[in-house]
Amino acid sequence: MHARVFGAWILIMVAGSSIAQQHQHAAVGEKLGQVHLTTSCNAAAQQQFDRAVALLHSFQFSHAIEGFNATLKADSSCAMAYWGIALSHWSNPFATGLKTTSQLEDGRQAAEHGLAIGAKTEREGAYVAAVSKLYTDFEKTSQQVRLLAYRDAMAETAAHYPQDYEASIFYALALAASEEPTDKTYASRLKAGAILEALFAQRGAIPLFKGYPGQRVPFPASTCISLNEQVVHGIPGQRGIREGDLLKIDTACKLGLGHPMGPFELMDATTSRLVLQASEILFDAYGERFRPPALLKQRVRAGYVGGRGGKGWRK
Repeated sequence: MHARVFGAWILIMVAGSSIAQQHQHAAVGEKLGQVHLTTSCNAAAQQQFDRAVALLHSFQFSHAIEGFNATLKADSSCAMAYWGIALSHWSNPFATGLKTTSQLEDGRQAAEHGLAIGAKTEREGAYVAAVSKLYTDFEKTSQQVRLLAYRDAMAETAAHYPQDYEASIFYALALAASEEPTDKTYASRLKAGAILEALFAQRGAIPLFKGYPGQRVPFPASTCISLNEQVVHGIPGQRGIREGDLLKIDTACKLGLGHPMGPFELMDATTSRLVLQASEILFDAYGERFRPPALLKQRVRAGYVGGRGGKGWRK
């Protein structure tokens, strides 16, 4: 059974790679995207720092901490490296439950180091001060209260430095992560999506989720929620969110950020029939959580499978 599952994923990966290579040559080494958060640290430290921020965005938190430590080796006065270490210790902002005591202690220590050595610019000081609010007096202050304090601090940072895209991105993440569970208007989540969509436009990128066909209406947003092991939300299913689920915000775009094609475009290129076949193999092997979405089955039965010249998700 494991051989069948492995074979299914290899089939999709090979098919996807062969299509993508028609658009661009395969990159060698890491594929983290382009990130640049300007700091006052020296040139060698800045290079290490940007890579670490990219790892942070990729949810590779332990590797991000290694990268920020490498930044400090290149420039021990780089307070922003301690900001990155502190935020990496917070780990997934959308994970349910409380952060562990060891996480909170390590994060607070990093934030305090950043505050102690002092940032060289007011903007960098705002970043360090903001992340410290996630850990301040954590023994007595609830996690939600600290999240809201961090959100508000990042709101001020983003407002004071509108040309700093990363400040807006981290503010959007803070908005979504701090949303009250009882707020069924989803105002914070919608505001976060609007911020990210505006950034797409500024960078000349095209959001690929927005406008894709759904069961009733086209998908209305540029971002969506994915659950647990999902890499990208892709096709909406019938499963609701349950207690203990791991939630992530996904987005996809092309042009401005260099992606050759979006998830639905890639699905059309590799064919939805292949995706359904792989999903059924995973469902047989691992059970309910990999059940193929009903919409995917409907599209395949109706002949919307993509492929060369065929009808798919995009046409």
